[in-house]
Amino acid sequence: MLFLLSKLSSYFLSPFVWLIGVLVFALLNRNSLKKKVYLYLFIFLSYFFSCPIVLQFVGRAWDIKTTKIIPTHYSCAIILGGYVGNDRNGNGFFSSFSDRFIQGVRLYNLKYVDHLLVSGGNSNIGKDTLFKEADYVAVILHEINIPDSAVLKENRARNTYENMIFCGQLLKERNLKPPYLLITSAFHMRRSLMLFKEKGIPVVPYSCDYIVSYNKFKLTDLLPNIETLSTWNIYIHEMVGLLVYQLKSKVV
Repeated sequence: MLFLLSKLSSYFLSPFVWLIGVLVFALLNRNSLKKKVYLYLFIFLSYFFSCPIVLQFVGRAWDIKTTKIIPTHYSCAIILGGYVGNDRNGNGFFSSFSDRFIQGVRLYNLKYVDHLLVSGGNSNIGKDTLFKEADYVAVILHEINIPDSAVLKENRARNTYENMIFCGQLLKERNLKPPYLLITSAFHMRRSLMLFKEKGIPVVPYSCDYIVSYNKFKLTDLLPNIETLSTWNIYIHEMVGLLVYQLKSKVV
């Protein structure tokens, strides 16, 4: 139920859905004053959600940043899923968030970690459940000569909460010494870190894949663009997910 609620709420809270809703109200409203108000609101929201400087402000405040790795050796790095998809024939492929995978392999090759725990099942609702993200990633790790003995595979998780639950179980079974390095995208780290710490799993954050600009201000940051509008969905999904888990923990 929590899995389905998180998926649906993120969709209905999408800025694109808000804009369509406001525009429909404007077009259907017969009151000329209210029609103007809705149209002005539509223009304001369109600029707000497509203006890069606004998203940069929110993203920089939300992201958990990692400037450099602490010179410490870790028994295991947890690479959270969400960077692999599959086509209709069941063939896997890496997405734009695959920096998680790249950084995990890099840190292993630099001998900062002894093991790589790849986590991810299938998050599709009611279809394509045979494809498992972690299974695909484990095959790729084998192909690039990462020893099988250094790879832990968790292929049941459908979301971040299940990532935490199943990774915790697997680490306990393998008796690997904490703390563990937690690798995921900067926008995803805040929610992930909260879940792992709430469960008592000691992790050190290693953020990657920054999707908002950290460069100095440019005049073009004030110009709206469609890419900024779509990126809001990622941050809203994270914020909604964090809120849902916080409400759930209070109820429980």
